Amino acid sequence: MDIQVFINELGKKFNTDLTLDDQFACSLQVDDVLVNFQYQKYDRTLLLYGLAAYAEEGFNWAQLERALEANLFGYESLTFHLGYYKAMHALVLSSVRQEKDLDVEEFAKLVLVFAEQVKKWEQEIRALADTESNSAQNSAEAKEEVILDINNFLRV
Repeated sequence: MDIQVFINELGKKFNTDLTLDDQFACSLQVDDVLVNFQYQKYDRTLLLYGLAAYAEEGFNWAQLERALEANLFGYESLTFHLGYYKAMHALVLSSVRQEKDLDVEEFAKLVLVFAEQVKKWEQEIRALADTESNSAQNSAEAKEEVILDINNFLRV
């Protein structure tokens, strides 16, 4: 199935119009989580990612240690990956899927689980914040700025 058709069909599962832009990217609001998609033409993969936490001042050791611990073998992160995006001081949850393996029904379920995991990690990382200097900031403006920067990073 053509990737644009796949994305359109995925949007229908969420009762919205979903279309890849000219950079092969789009976003879907699932509850209060923005799930981002980026199609990579060169290796025919679809990346999904979401902002798990943002800390302008950076993260403390407990927060980073917890993210690393969750990534170990993918057990706690449900095979999603938590990574540190240094340029924007953000922890990002992501997953990559091969285009040939994509199925609209299964992927829609995956998106719901992914959104739940973004919320889970946002709450868990925030709970570990040192309130004096490293509080995880999660304003809508800050999240949007991080996502835009990641989008630009991916398109280079």
